[in-house]
Amino acid sequence: MANAKCGVDKGGAFLTHKIYPESESFQLIITTAEVAGLSLEVALEAFGEHFVAYCQEMGYGNILRVLGSNLREYMNNLDTLHDHLELQYKGMDAPSFRCVEENDGSLLLHYYSNRQGLYPIVRGIVRYVGQEFFGQQVVANLDTDISDTSDHVVLRITTEGMDVDVMADALNLNSLSTKDSLLSNPSPKAAKSLLAVDTFSRAFPFHIIFNRDLEIIQAGRVVLRGLVAYKQQHGRLLLPDMFDIVRPRVECDFTAFIDHTHAVFVAASKRDVFDFGGRARRASATPEEGGAEVETLRLKGQMIYMEENDCMAFLCSPRVRSLEELAQHGLHLSDIPCHDKTRTMVLMSHERRGERSLMDRLEEASISLQVLHAQLNQEKERTVEVLMEILPSNIVASLLENKSVDAEQYDMVSILYSDVMGFTAMCANPLVRPIDVVHMCDKMYSYFDTLAITNNIYKVETIGDAYVAVSALPVYTDTHADQMVAMGLGMIQATKTIMSPAEKTPIRIRVGIHSGPTTAGVVGSKMPRYCLFGSTNTVANTWKWWTRT
Repeated sequence: MANAKCGVDKGGAFLTHKIYPESESFQLIITTAEVAGLSLEVALEAFGEHFVAYCQEMGYGNILRVLGSNLREYMNNLDTLHDHLELQYKGMDAPSFRCVEENDGSLLLHYYSNRQGLYPIVRGIVRYVGQEFFGQQVVANLDTDISDTSDHVVLRITTEGMDVDVMADALNLNSLSTKDSLLSNPSPKAAKSLLAVDTFSRAFPFHIIFNRDLEIIQAGRVVLRGLVAYKQQHGRLLLPDMFDIVRPRVECDFTAFIDHTHAVFVAASKRDVFDFGGRARRASATPEEGGAEVETLRLKGQMIYMEENDCMAFLCSPRVRSLEELAQHGLHLSDIPCHDKTRTMVLMSHERRGERSLMDRLEEASISLQVLHAQLNQEKERTVEVLMEILPSNIVASLLENKSVDAEQYDMVSILYSDVMGFTAMCANPLVRPIDVVHMCDKMYSYFDTLAITNNIYKVETIGDAYVAVSALPVYTDTHADQMVAMGLGMIQATKTIMSPAEKTPIRIRVGIHSGPTTAGVVGSKMPRYCLFGSTNTVANTWKWWTRT
């Protein structure tokens, strides 16, 4: 019923790794809320809780449990997980999260999404994670008023029924500072060791160092190789002119970077900033010529504040999905240092592409089989319904179980035979169209079938203009004769409204009824028929009284 109401029909199943239109998901949630009698906000919160539980059931429980040791780390790393999923599923528009700790021990969760009005899902996720992973009754309330078109929502996260100090311990916000975590007796040689800029640039070929004015003062050798043309054209390299900060959703501001050094940053280069020698290849594969448009280069890494020179170092790696995308940007595997896991991930993605494609095909085949199985069951139900119309229910049950159906003897039943007076001459009349005869019989038998249902009488068969019915079979009743007489009188009354196509007057029928023993059984196997045999049938068929309307 819910599927029909929401208008989403996938055969009862969805492919795990396929991206479906968002409108279908929204419609499913809205319909669920209506069917369950819930408000949309409550339904969205329940969906958020169910979604985390479903991810655990699908085998992602381990990775969800190791995202962080406290709620703040968990939500920030959840943003990193979404970034990874966005890399795997091209076209996915994932939300973004960042947590800021407050002086009162609470957390401010900043939720960014291009889908407005879905923040209750985040509340459900936060509540489930706090209960399931950290054993805390967590409450997430709106911290500011929002509009229906707001893409930035702030939730204040607190622990229910706990004071500030206990709450801070529960959320694990009282962490040691960086200085407290250093070794108390470092090696004397460590203080004197210096790393040359060229060596650092080769060790981290994609790093970017900028000052408080957001001016890039140092970069890795691969980054510099791609910025040659841009530097010649613009001279000064300013971070806001070259990059958009995709994650976390913060302003391109030096102070904001210091406040979020714990987060994973993703910076997307603006158009025509980088040129690694692959511009010719990109130009030859334009969308107008059937090629795929190359996205801007994205760099993913961590911001590290360097107090000694009051600068920020962005240690990053190219964010690419495949070897083809790496080549489209004009990059090579040799540009990625061996210690960087990006190289391994790109190679693994290339190796497992065939396995992933095979798994997708197997899953699609499995879904197709489920759909076919459901259709087969529907056809089977229709077949049973047809059999129930032409055979008694006990006979149908035996046939479906592949059991033999033996003829049965009934001691007392009432049998009715009827036919139309002058039917043979009517059919032979050249002025009567066969289609008119068919319409007349259809109207007459429709009336008779209704009378049979009303009087609890079993219709045996129709042969031409003949109608055969029996009462007290297959279930015996003491009033079978009375029911059959009522059936016959009703048939006579019904024919007063049925006109003969030959004479244009009401038709006349003959009705014969007799009570006695009979034998019933199924005859044939190709198109089985339920037939009655015995003298009771002969008497009812022979002594038919005709009625004049």
